[in-house]
Amino acid sequence: MAKSNARKAAEAAAKAAAQAAASAAQAEGKTAEEQAAVAAQAAADAAKIDPEQLVEARVLCDCTWGKADQVVQLRLADLEQAIDQGMVDDHPDAVAYAKSMKG
Repeated sequence: MAKSNARKAAEAAAKAAAQAAASAAQAEGKTAEEQAAVAAQAAADAAKIDPEQLVEARVLCDCTWGKADQVVQLRLADLEQAIDQGMVDDHPDAVAYAKSMKG
């Protein structure tokens, strides 16, 4: 399944949180095992994604999600399915382009 930009951003935030937590734990003099546990918990907390979260996307073709070049809001779970089907693009540039076509 294709990853939406929202999911990629959450994964990047999780990685950064884990690295920051591990560095802080190391500075506090914690053992390697404690550092790993702190990093894992920070990553898990940062990676939580609400599947009901609404994400804007540009519709690429007339389909069940909307008409071509419309900007729609889809639940994250639906968004990734629509991306897999090649029907929408959630990249910020694609959304901005579709919005600019209205004006």
